Parts: sequence; C-alpha cells; structure tokens
Amino acid sequence: MHYALKIRLILVFFLCTHVIPLNASVGPQIIDIDVEQLRKLKLNLPNIDLLGVDFPAGLARLRLSPQELTTLQSMDVDYKLIQKPHQPMFAAQGYLKPDEVIQKLNEAATQHSNLAEYKEIGRTTENRPIGALKITSSAAHHTPKPRVLFNCMHHAREVMTTEVCMDIVEQLLNQYTIHPEVTHWLNNLEVWVVPQVNPDGNARVHQQDLYWRKNTWTRYGHVQGVDLNRNYPEGWNSCNGSSDLFISQTYRGPTPASEPETQAMIDLVASIKPTANISYHSFSEIILFPYGCKGRHNPAKDLFISIAELMQQEIIDDKGQAGTYRLGTAPELLYNADGTDLDFQFKAHHVLAYTIEINSRDNGFHPNYQQWRDLTVRRQRGGWQALLERVSKEAIRVVFTTRSRVYYRLYQQKRGVQVLWDGGNTQAPYQTLAPDGALHLPVEQGNYTLNYYIPTQGIYKFISVPISKNLEDWLVIHTND
Repeated sequence: MHYALKIRLILVFFLCTHVIPLNASVGPQIIDIDVEQLRKLKLNLPNIDLLGVDFPAGLARLRLSPQELTTLQSMDVDYKLIQKPHQPMFAAQGYLKPDEVIQKLNEAATQHSNLAEYKEIGRTTENRPIGALKITSSAAHHTPKPRVLFNCMHHAREVMTTEVCMDIVEQLLNQYTIHPEVTHWLNNLEVWVVPQVNPDGNARVHQQDLYWRKNTWTRYGHVQGVDLNRNYPEGWNSCNGSSDLFISQTYRGPTPASEPETQAMIDLVASIKPTANISYHSFSEIILFPYGCKGRHNPAKDLFISIAELMQQEIIDDKGQAGTYRLGTAPELLYNADGTDLDFQFKAHHVLAYTIEINSRDNGFHPNYQQWRDLTVRRQRGGWQALLERVSKEAIRVVFTTRSRVYYRLYQQKRGVQVLWDGGNTQAPYQTLAPDGALHLPVEQGNYTLNYYIPTQGIYKFISVPISKNLEDWLVIHTND
C-alpha cells in the first residue's frame, strides 16, 4: 500500500491502532500549518476539523485529536501549536443564546408591527423553534416585492454570525424613514432574516463544547450531530466534500435533507423564492458562491463575481481594511463542499446565493464580545447593503396576473447559442415562479428568452424579456383564468 494512502486511512479511522502519546488525555490541539503544505499532504480533508484559512498569511488552522497530531508529527510536517485544550467556556459569553434570539425577534415584531412579522419556520431536533423575521413596509404596493434572505449559524460555534443577522434586523427597522436607502429597500423589497439555523448546536456551544459545529442528531442515544451545510439535497455526497463518519465535523447525515433544520430552510426558500441570499459563516474573510464541487460549471459565474465584488468593496476586514475579502468557489479557495445551501438555492430556485465567512484567524470563532461584536457587525453592513442595492437595480422583472401555477425556463444568448441561464438540462423539470407570480433575476446585460408553461391553461410560449432598470418597472403578462 502506498504511504500516502496509508496515512489517509489512518486519519479516517483516527489511528485506532496507532501508539498514543502520554499526553493524549489533554484533548484536541489547535495548530497552524502552511496551506500549500496541507494540500500537498493530500489528506482526507472532510474528516479533519479545518477551522479556517488565513489567506494573506498562507496558513490553515486545524483542530486535531492527539492521534491525528501524532500522525502529523510522524510525517515530518512543520506546524505551530496555537492553543492547548480547555478554553474557558466564558469565551462565548455575551453572544446570543437560542432563547434570547427568539425573544428579540418577537420584541422586534411587536415594537415595529408596521414593518416586521415573526415567523416560526420549523422546529429543531430538540424541538426548539427556528425563528425568522419578515421585514417590509406595509404601505400599499402595486408591483411585486422581490425577496432577499439572510441566514446565520448553520454551524453552532460560529457565534458572531447570529450577531450580524440581528444587526441587519436592527438597522433595517431603526433606520426606516430615517435613511433614504433603507426606506427605499423596505418599500420595494421583502427581507427575511433567520439568525440561527442551528439553535440546538448553539445551546451545546454555550453549555459544554465551544467547538461544536453540527446539530444534535442522536444515534443510539448518543449525540453525534450532522453538519447542516452538508445535508442539502443538491450535490449531496457527490465530490468528497463531506464525510460519512459520524464523528467528523462534516458528517453529511444519513440521507439528503434528513435534518429538521435543513428541511425548515428548504421549505422557507421554496415558499418565498428569494432573489438573493447571504449565508453568514466564520471564519476566513472570504465570499463564496456556487458550485462547491471542483469542475462543476456555473454559467452565471460572471454575474456572481460582479455582485461579490460590490460586496467586497464595502466589507471591512478585522484589520480595518476594505476590499480584502477573497472571492471564489469553495474548491477554488478551500476544498470541495457538497450538499451546501448555496448549491441547493441556486440550482433548485435560481437564488443568487452567497456565503460570507467573517472574522480572521486571529479572532477565530469566539472573538472577545466586548471588543469585537459591535465593530464586526458595523464592518459587515456594507456587504449586505450592497446586495440589497444591487437587487434594486438591473434585473429581469416579469409578473403573471394568473392565479394558476406558472413554470418557466430562462435562456440566455451566448456566442450565438441559447443556453439555460443556470446551465441546467433542458429536459429537467421547469422552475416554478414565486407565489405572487413574479420572476425577479438580477442578471448580466444580454439577450434573454423566457419559456413559460401554464398547465391548467395549456399555455406554452417563448418570449423575449427585457432587462429593467428599477424596481418599479415590470413586464406584466396577462393570461386568462
């Protein structure tokens, strides 16, 4: 057996037969290792706890068991030991807990009843509510309102992300009628915010394990957990971008969408059909977009990059500098990641879906709350505001007056050939429109054709669709009910 393969197998089974050093009882260790050196080792990354990457420094931060660390030492690899175990639990002090999130969302809905409505989008493994807030002006509106989704904390230990989502809520509600742009957005858009996708895991972070990432899926009476951001059906278990080991931090779950938290997000996205989404994670200071598997083509990649660049220009990093967040897909910047919410949202519903990984290696998952909470959320505002502003501008905006369900495919003219806008198979099922009969897609300049189908009326048509400049300009298609 080749040496490299032997090492991978040893890591996968966590060195069950390897000699364990005398200090094994001290628990996991955190190390920094050169990114290029890590790639050359060709380790099975889905089975290793890769905390984040510092791209300017060229370093990856890993959390390794004593057995894994012993294996690394046997390979004569240079690394730096960062922290010994038993980080005090007060490292998460100040950050919102699940019950506090729900309380704050309800208070916001009560205090701003003209703008906000609390929604419970599902229940967790431990029967906790997954709360969301719908934010929009209640003023009379004669055209559809495109929806934008912000979600946080798929991963329990990423405690700063919830604070970013709650800051979005506070800024939109408190600045309405005061800030002209906020007033314009809420008059013309519908914003949805889910501050904690994974409240069960977060409760575990606060109670017993600062580095817990997954939900609290239980097997034979023991909490094993599923990585919710490897549990979505699109691309599930397709490119070694997740793990089949229960103990792995990227365990994908027994089946696609097996977890109630994942299903809650799937149902929400299907029901509201958002135009765009930001899923906040930490840490690494990067902006990701589909797809998560190496070699998978994203035909709208130029559009994703152009919008990511707008956000990049406005986000300020932990050193106080703007324009430094790296852009790309997961395999371009980090590793393969399959079964993610980004891939699901874009492929299933044409959502312009992004992940923003906030905070740096120096701050990690648990930045000092007093020092970094307000500073971080303030520095992130430019990113989500840039997305809302872009959604408000050039887009294909079509609305059908029918009460019947409408299905569509969108084609773009590229190099003289009509191709599906999302790169999908022309034989695949049609996409469905939003419940209000609206199609809203910020797109690149170009020529587009809409193929729509209304089964109950026997209508099947192709029409050229223009790109409108503002939110008030919609192409209305009247059909007979």
